[in-house]
Amino acid sequence: MTEAKERVVLVTGGSRGIGRAICVALSAPGTRVYFNYSSNREAAEETARAIEAAGGKAAFHQVDVASESAVTEHLSTVLKEAG
Repeated sequence: MTEAKERVVLVTGGSRGIGRAICVALSAPGTRVYFNYSSNREAAEETARAIEAAGGKAAFHQVDVASESAVTEHLSTVLKEAG
């Protein structure tokens, strides 16, 4: 018997607009949606609630995508958490 694995999605800029819509569209039971936001934590929290209302699990981090080291750190965190 094989163990079911959680589907993992990574969206950049998922706190508002098109990014939020993508996060919600990809949300489903058994899916963890990782996304980053630039500065508006309240908007990120709203996205997380929308993901969870759609049946997914949300994880988000504040990341300056103009910084290579910040992006690398974010991806390392996602890989550690998601496996």
